[in-house]
Amino acid sequence: MVEKLSSIVWKTNTRAFFVFGVLLSLLAGGFYFLFNKQATNALVEQMLHREQIASRAGAKSLESFFALYDKAFVGLASNREISSFSPEAEGNLEDFMASWEDTPIAGVVLTDSSGIVKFNAGRNNASEIGTDLSDRDYFERAKVVNVGDVVISAPLVSRLGFSKSQYIITVVTPIRNDNGNFLGVLSSSVILEELTTDYINPLRITDNSYEYLLNENGDVLASDQEGITSVNFFDEMSKLPFIGSTVLAKELKEALTSRQEGKFRIAYPINLQIYSITEMLVSWSPVVIGNEHLMLAVATPKSEALAFLTPYYFKQLEIAGIFFFAFLIVSVRVAKVLGYKEGLEGKKPPFFSG
Repeated sequence: MVEKLSSIVWKTNTRAFFVFGVLLSLLAGGFYFLFNKQATNALVEQMLHREQIASRAGAKSLESFFALYDKAFVGLASNREISSFSPEAEGNLEDFMASWEDTPIAGVVLTDSSGIVKFNAGRNNASEIGTDLSDRDYFERAKVVNVGDVVISAPLVSRLGFSKSQYIITVVTPIRNDNGNFLGVLSSSVILEELTTDYINPLRITDNSYEYLLNENGDVLASDQEGITSVNFFDEMSKLPFIGSTVLAKELKEALTSRQEGKFRIAYPINLQIYSITEMLVSWSPVVIGNEHLMLAVATPKSEALAFLTPYYFKQLEIAGIFFFAFLIVSVRVAKVLGYKEGLEGKKPPFFSG
């Protein structure tokens, strides 16, 4: 029986039919994979575009918030009661905090040239007079900037006020006399968790998207990814290298220093402590706060971009399966008919005649 079927299949007419069928199947398969590739690329670009819009909007929101705050903060620093360290300075600080309630601002302090807190006001109204902040990096940086300039610190753990023991970034501006001599600093703390909740979480594209606010050194100032705030990406990658970490470090460094928006596709472990590489789609936008140049990045797993394409894959496979079985049935039928005719022409018992 197998020999008869083989002889029929490879006769000229039947062979042409089967060759046509095979070519048609290959063509259909080629279109299937080409379509899926184009659809995948389109969805990836669409996700990157959505991320770019989100990061751009988030960057503008942060810049607007800090621009408004910096203007008010520098204005406070120029107040005569503040620059002269008069007793009325405490009342000015309290009024300032009252005008910024329900924001991520936790408190404001005024130090002398030695870094000792002279006045403070905060949400919990606790006195922090006498606390020494001279060892803080932002204090040293404030000594060398001009009046009206703002210094943004790297993430640090607050040691005073309402934000005590929480991660904060500090906004600082110098206090100088008319001769330009350094008298102290006016410092304000911004609670990172609240900054994330108010300005970064709303940017999420999907439930598995992450947002990162970084400075040019690679410090994560704020993020909705658990355990990543205050981490330095470059330090972590050097301590726990992974496949592609060198490429990622180079790409990240270029992105941070370019001060321009951009996007890329790259694989890295979501959890730096667990070696599990995930292909991510990342878009970012620059954020300018005072003299600080930051970057707001939005990252989403590639699988999230392709998630809703899965039903189409199954639908296409279903159609391909139906096509295959239909072609198989037709092929058997055609083979049977051709075999019957050729059997009659050769005066031989027709194939499948029983």
